Amino acid sequence: MKQRPKKHLAVVRDRRHEGICSDLLLLALSWPSIAMLVIRDLAPGDFREADRPIFEALKETFERTGEINSAAIADRTGWGPLSALLDRPPHVTIDGAHSALREIRQAKAGGEIMAFVRSGDYTAAGSMLSRLGAFDGAAETIPGRITDSVIEGFLALSEANRKRGYLGPKTGIPPLDKITLGMAPGSVWAVLGATSAGKTTVLSQVIMEAILQGASVAIFSLEMPVPWVLARLAGSYLRKNPTRIFMGELNESEKTLLKGTLDIFRESSLFVFRDATELSEITGAARKIKAAHGRLDLVVVDFIQNVRVRDAGSQTDRMATASVEFQRLAGEINACFLIASQLSNEAVREKGGGILSARYASELVHASDVSIELVPKTDGTVDLLVRKNRSGRLGSVRLRWADEWSRFEVG
Repeated sequence: MKQRPKKHLAVVRDRRHEGICSDLLLLALSWPSIAMLVIRDLAPGDFREADRPIFEALKETFERTGEINSAAIADRTGWGPLSALLDRPPHVTIDGAHSALREIRQAKAGGEIMAFVRSGDYTAAGSMLSRLGAFDGAAETIPGRITDSVIEGFLALSEANRKRGYLGPKTGIPPLDKITLGMAPGSVWAVLGATSAGKTTVLSQVIMEAILQGASVAIFSLEMPVPWVLARLAGSYLRKNPTRIFMGELNESEKTLLKGTLDIFRESSLFVFRDATELSEITGAARKIKAAHGRLDLVVVDFIQNVRVRDAGSQTDRMATASVEFQRLAGEINACFLIASQLSNEAVREKGGGILSARYASELVHASDVSIELVPKTDGTVDLLVRKNRSGRLGSVRLRWADEWSRFEVG
């Protein structure tokens, strides 16, 4: 269907408002209470050309005498225009007059506000907005109200973002941080890829970087046990193959470094779960950490296909329910959620061509603020594609395996 041009819609709106004002003028000729409001709130320019003399005559006689004098109005305008107005039934009833006047006031104020904004007079625009939507003191407590504390909090956040240059902890992959501006609190990241594409390696690398920045991190590993999670994290940090670490194939100096790395984990705000696989268990654990620790910056779920959801009828229902719940929880506890997801065979064959073909996880992609797809190349490198980004631009980063396949480097 062809969309109407904005100019045409504006004309339709103005004609509607002129019709409402004409109805209000008709009511004002019979009801002094309405006449008082119409004279106070409206101006000649609000009316159709034929009605403007009637409005001006009504205003002059009413303000002078305090009465509605049809004969005096007719003397000034002629009986023809006045009779034409009086002979038609109004669409606005006396009961709806106040609502109609409110609509016209808001429309007029909106135009004046935009005029102030275009001229750069934001103080006047804000003052008019305040008068237009004035609340009494009790209404300040209504949920969702933009209050002084909300504004002060936003300005403080904006200033903090300016000072650090990022929205949240950095991933440690500089080109990715430049695209995403870091892992913003309250956001959801979908990390998509085929089996063995490098999802867990990227996640381990990002987690380790966040820990070193002092972030509080909760890992829900639904695929591998806790010792393997520790081996992956330590491997990323020490640049040693995780399997060598897990199998104890280290020399004495490497063992000393491993012990020091594990001490970092112990002293950090790091929480690793293997037995929390049901959605309510994951959300409950995250809330407990936030309540006990005071903050939780990063939540990692690896991977979403293994999240169990009570009473969900199908895997598609489970993924949809989990995605929406993680999105809601991210905002509630003000943490960035990194959610790994397997890709379907069709998506793998597309080699990065279709983000919405994530197996059973289209709802995750829709719920995410950032969606990343890992696409292995024939030369052994991996393309990290930022396919969705609510807070910035899209782009790609070429990665290569490095340091005994323990992590990625750019290039």
